[in-house]
Amino acid sequence: MSHKRHVWETVSSFLSQQNPLSGDGLARLEKEVSKLGREQYKANTLAQSQLERLEAALQTLQAGLDRQETARQEAVHKARLEVLKALLPVLDGLEAGLKSGALHAYRLYRHGSPEAATLIAWLDGQRLLRDRLLALLAQEGIRPIPTVGHPFDPYRHVAVGTVQDPSRPDGQIVAEERRGYAAGDQVLRYAEVVVVKNKD
Repeated sequence: MSHKRHVWETVSSFLSQQNPLSGDGLARLEKEVSKLGREQYKANTLAQSQLERLEAALQTLQAGLDRQETARQEAVHKARLEVLKALLPVLDGLEAGLKSGALHAYRLYRHGSPEAATLIAWLDGQRLLRDRLLALLAQEGIRPIPTVGHPFDPYRHVAVGTVQDPSRPDGQIVAEERRGYAAGDQVLRYAEVVVVKNKD
């Protein structure tokens, strides 16, 4: 039986008695009302406590769900970067092929070979493929690390060689041996560079 129904039945049964408000009846009524008030207070306190615990549990659950969502998003981002990082050697191969093909096409062209035009057309297709890969990387926030003409940065570059050149300041990058890539501040692959070193 609900608490409200119990209160109503108690009050109804008391009022149905013949002379409920006589001296003794009034004292009993006060006592019963006082008892019902205490019961109601306990019920209200219990309900409030349960509500507060439920709200705390919901907040804890929401915080847990938020942490899980953040972790899921970070895992997806990391997996995407790993897949795109795996494309970097393919891009290196395209770059090397374009350089080698351009030299070969130039030699064929100089000797008047008709194969030069075919090779140049093929190289144009390779350039298009390279540009599409670079655009795909750029969409994901992956950019080549600037090298030649920039100062050496040990957090983004690896020096694979040095040269002396008094016309340039120490630490300036003069050549790129292998292109590096970064996604924002995160380096995916360090750029391998040649740096000016004039002092011994």
